[in-house]
Amino acid sequence: MYFGGGAVDSIVPSENFLVPRKGLSRLVSGTVHYRGISELKHGFGELNKIGGSDKVFFHTRCLASEMVNRLRLLRHVGGKGAIVIYGAWAEWKSEKAQGCDFDQMRMQIEHMPGPTIAFNILRSDGSFVGYSEVSNLAALASPRIHLRTGCFCNTGACQESLKLTNEDIRQNFAAGHVCGDKNDIINGQPTGAVRISFGKDSTWEDLDAAIEFITNYFVRHNELTDQVEKALDEYVKQNDALRHDGAKADAKLTDIFVFPIKSCAAMRVHRWKMHKRSGKLAFDREFALIDSTGRALRLSSYPKMALIKPVLDLASMKMIISAPACENLILDLKIIHSSDDTTDVSVCGKECNAKIYGDGNVSNWFSAVLGVRCWLAKYDDAKVHNQWANAHHSSGMKSSFQKFAFANDAPILLVSRNSVNLLNVILSCKGQGLVDARYFRPNLVVDVSLGHTATAVMTNPEDLWSNLSIGNITFNVTGKCARCTMVDYDPTSGMKGKTLNALADYRRTKGSIYFGIFLETAECNIMDGEYLYIDVGDSVKYNNG
Repeated sequence: MYFGGGAVDSIVPSENFLVPRKGLSRLVSGTVHYRGISELKHGFGELNKIGGSDKVFFHTRCLASEMVNRLRLLRHVGGKGAIVIYGAWAEWKSEKAQGCDFDQMRMQIEHMPGPTIAFNILRSDGSFVGYSEVSNLAALASPRIHLRTGCFCNTGACQESLKLTNEDIRQNFAAGHVCGDKNDIINGQPTGAVRISFGKDSTWEDLDAAIEFITNYFVRHNELTDQVEKALDEYVKQNDALRHDGAKADAKLTDIFVFPIKSCAAMRVHRWKMHKRSGKLAFDREFALIDSTGRALRLSSYPKMALIKPVLDLASMKMIISAPACENLILDLKIIHSSDDTTDVSVCGKECNAKIYGDGNVSNWFSAVLGVRCWLAKYDDAKVHNQWANAHHSSGMKSSFQKFAFANDAPILLVSRNSVNLLNVILSCKGQGLVDARYFRPNLVVDVSLGHTATAVMTNPEDLWSNLSIGNITFNVTGKCARCTMVDYDPTSGMKGKTLNALADYRRTKGSIYFGIFLETAECNIMDGEYLYIDVGDSVKYNNG
């Protein structure tokens, strides 16, 4: 039986094991490209212009054979191969093709595999690079590399090439892997592969770019260019405060940012209240703009969100929202503007409870600014709060039910100015514009008077912290922040740069690019409704993990 792409979550072709996809997707078994029928005449005409399908056949196989040859030559220091090739190309002998003269090679080319190459990349330690990591980094490359990843709607061939047993397929599904997801490595083994395909419009320059991308990111990605190394050395020399005295560095809090509306502009404050129980700043990311499907809008998709500037007045409990060429929108937070019905809001793939906030005028204001129909939603914590209260009463500890409004992973995000300064050295070497801490949408920014050597300067200091205190508030570090293309967008204009690309050069750990740390308060047995205050200028004391 045939199952079209997107119709199943998991399947074992040789057994009666099939898990259909939930919802309407399970009914999709492929759709005839009926609009393409009207384009066939023009398509054949284009083929005739370039000499017919034989020319395409010859051209694409020349590219594919050269690609395979170059992939086989990619090796890590020490001589270990960096590429595992699957399918017919894995058995192909390169000596079959000598040059690319059409008349001399016609017979050899006819016996070549097709112009599609499936492969995976190995790290220097022999472990596999996940296909999602490859795809994400390819999107950052310049020029951008377009790849297909996964099992390519061919589970049987994928299973055979990767040498997965039927039990492996079942266990991968039990571990959360479904067709088309980004769960690319399970128990050290790949669940899919990377595919490069050549067509009539592919060029030798495309091939060169693909090889250069794989080489730079996966074969010698730890090597900094001479230009970058020289700039880093100069950066170290310019830091007169560096000294080796064996003492802990001094640090202080330099900035506090509150984001009342997720993905919109930050509000910089000098003093703000923080909930003792979680460390969440009051009103931080309690609002979001959502589309008709309930998905939260993001700056990376709607850059004009950077121009929407909310300002909170805690004394009057009002939020004044401004945007270019618009009258200010003023919301009285003392008045309940929410609907009675709770809706599910999707934030980076995670579901949150929320209620639509404000009337049609509020929706119309934001829709006019962004040019897309949207609604303001307020996080609804009533259900979560009750769950937390019950768990807190029985255990006296923080509960897994606790949420942090529309924040992704933790109530507080911290970055250091030192880390931003180091990034700017890399950006400058690449000829890119410099950034400031706001690009990373942190709540807290600290400045550390670092210790002694170049190693200290070239390490993001917060990476090493396990806990810290700011003023009289103690925090635990709960993890590092994995970054996405949001950091590419100028927080004041919405213009896109290449910040993530620069970070990938020196901040990548397998499939993630880390910058900044997540915090939560260390207090556990604090009564509800009590707040602490945090101030710019507070001293910062930290312990390395």
